[in-house]
Amino acid sequence: MKRTDIQNIYALSPMQEGMLFHHQLNKESPLYFEQTTIKIEGSLDIAIFEQSFNHLIQKHEVLRTVFTFQKTEKPRQVVLKARKATIVFRDLSQLDEEARIQELERFAVEDRARGFDLGKDILMRIALFRIGETVYHAIWSFHHIIMDGWCFGILMRDFMEIYHRIHRQEPLENKKPTPYSAYISWLERQDKESGLAY
Repeated sequence: MKRTDIQNIYALSPMQEGMLFHHQLNKESPLYFEQTTIKIEGSLDIAIFEQSFNHLIQKHEVLRTVFTFQKTEKPRQVVLKARKATIVFRDLSQLDEEARIQELERFAVEDRARGFDLGKDILMRIALFRIGETVYHAIWSFHHIIMDGWCFGILMRDFMEIYHRIHRQEPLENKKPTPYSAYISWLERQDKESGLAY
């Protein structure tokens, strides 16, 4: 990573520090690996699906964040200016139902085993499987260090809005979400002693 690729660098929240500690202690552990399967019914444009995901990554700093913890006094999260993801796509529609189920389960297990390299990877990824003429399963995987389940729901709504706007050839909203760094700045201004006393 070059200095010119970096948009921002800031501290971790205490919860993120705990997750990073446990991740480093046991990199093979799936403890903070989150995975959700979503069934999609209807016509789907794979290219627009991937374009929408990349727009989501560009819009939300947390999806361009990596973590640095070697050769630093304290771990830091580094927001990169740009990242680009490729969606895995597989057409399973020619397989019988049992074979489709087995393939989806096999992929999900292998994806969990692959995990994430917190210092390099985009910490969210998508695999899309066509299982019928107009039926798809999307496997969304992400590391809990960048968000929780509540945030995932918000990102999903945002993603679907982006997809529909691109599909209808409508302009995308330019409204920037509040970056996570704003929360970290607020957290650093708090009186830790009074918090502990409370």
